[in-house]
Amino acid sequence: MTTTHHPWEEETRKHLADLQTELHNAKKQFDHYKARIDSLTVEVQAYDTVLRSHLTRTGKMGSLQEDMRAVLAQQKNHIERLKRIGEQNGGLIRVGPAADILYSLHLMKSRSRMNAYRIVYGLCTRMVGDKVLEKVGEAEFRLIGAQGKLSVS
Repeated sequence: MTTTHHPWEEETRKHLADLQTELHNAKKQFDHYKARIDSLTVEVQAYDTVLRSHLTRTGKMGSLQEDMRAVLAQQKNHIERLKRIGEQNGGLIRVGPAADILYSLHLMKSRSRMNAYRIVYGLCTRMVGDKVLEKVGEAEFRLIGAQGKLSVS
């Protein structure tokens, strides 16, 4: 006895098989990406811990907060961003760490870190001429009107 299938039944079976295959592949991809997300999360936490430890130990911009990128991205230009960095660091702007922050957070479209340093140094020297900053050391500037740390004699 031969069974005949209706054309819609054959078509439905084909669609069902295709969908089951697609679902299986999607589940495999999901599992792969979930494992990758878990792995990247652990790596990000490890690097974040190491960087924070280094910054604390060396005294470089130790007051960086996780929302620093959001704060800096809201500023309309690099001069305003440098002012915010200075405010976060007690009025002191060090060219190297400031350039690192802007470059690392992708707020500066410079192609190299060295160009980012040059740009930040140029902006700081221009801000000295505009009486916004004063030069206090080699590649160090202080916001005018910002109170420095008191030293005990």
